[in-house]
Amino acid sequence: MAERLIDGFQGEELNEESVALTIKHFPGGGARENGFDPHYKEGKWNVYRTEGSLEKYHLPPFVEAAKHNPSSIMPYYSAPSIEKSHYQSFDGKLIPFEEVSAWRSTNTF
Repeated sequence: MAERLIDGFQGEELNEESVALTIKHFPGGGARENGFDPHYKEGKWNVYRTEGSLEKYHLPPFVEAAKHNPSSIMPYYSAPSIEKSHYQSFDGKLIPFEEVSAWRSTNTF
């Protein structure tokens, strides 16, 4: 899906004829703890309860999208819960979680 969207709207090269696409929300942007909305304090935690779920389910679409050079990838608002998540890895390497939202960790304001 990402290949068709990015290549179809942006073309092979991003230029004045292109429609720039933002792939969002990385990483995963699925259900939050207790189903709360991450735009509010109650939904601030991203919980990976299944071992390996980040690598198996959340990252593959973004890896594929990145191969087609989208104009940008938007991070998600929530922070990973260390206490309530299984350890996650990518390519056999442990991913060190910090309880900081993706937006906050990339924000330069």
